[in-house]
Amino acid sequence: MEQLKAKYEHYGVEFVVVYVREPHPGEPAYRKYQQPQTLEQRRQYAQELATTRQMKATIVVDTMNDDISERFGSLPNMVYVIDRQGVIAYSATWTMAEKIDQALAALTADDAARTEMSA
Repeated sequence: MEQLKAKYEHYGVEFVVVYVREPHPGEPAYRKYQQPQTLEQRRQYAQELATTRQMKATIVVDTMNDDISERFGSLPNMVYVIDRQGVIAYSATWTMAEKIDQALAALTADDAARTEMSA
C-alpha cells in the first residue's frame, strides 16, 4: 500500500487505514494479539501495525463499539476508493493492491492526461 500511496499522492489521493477489532486474535501467527479490551490497547496495536509495516497512511482507530466498522460492512480488510465527489468508486472485502491500483488509475486518468498535455 505504501507504493500505491507514493504513486498517487501527487493526485491528492489520501490513504486512511481504520484499525478495527482483531480478525485473528490469539491464532498461531498472531499469538501476541488478543482481542483488545480497551481503546488504549487498540491504539497500541495500531501503532505497532504502523511501525512494523512502516505505514505512512493516516490510521484511525475505531471505537470499542466498532462504530466505523459497522457503517462500512463489519468485515476486516475492507477497501473503499472514494472519488472527489464522495462517491464510492471501488469497494472490496479484501485488500488487493493490484485492484486498488486499477481503480485509482481509472480515477486519475483525466488528471494524468492533463499533466501529459501540459508537459
